[in-house]
Amino acid sequence: MSKPTYLVTVIHLGREDDYYDFWELGLDRGRSGERLTADILGFMEPVRASNKREAYVLVRSKYPNHQVINNVVKA
Repeated sequence: MSKPTYLVTVIHLGREDDYYDFWELGLDRGRSGERLTADILGFMEPVRASNKREAYVLVRSKYPNHQVINNVVKA
């Protein structure tokens, strides 16, 4: 049986504050005044894994300097 695909959120480097302002506070402008959109703040990395934890670990190792969100969803 093949492994399922999971989607793991990765935040672009340097966009951590804007990411949380956008998603947690609902702000549509960054601290610099830039209009925020989901695609400029981060991306979803698809990964085949046995479970959510493995998917998270695989993406963390692929993007060691990025912040990876632990809200893994099955694709």
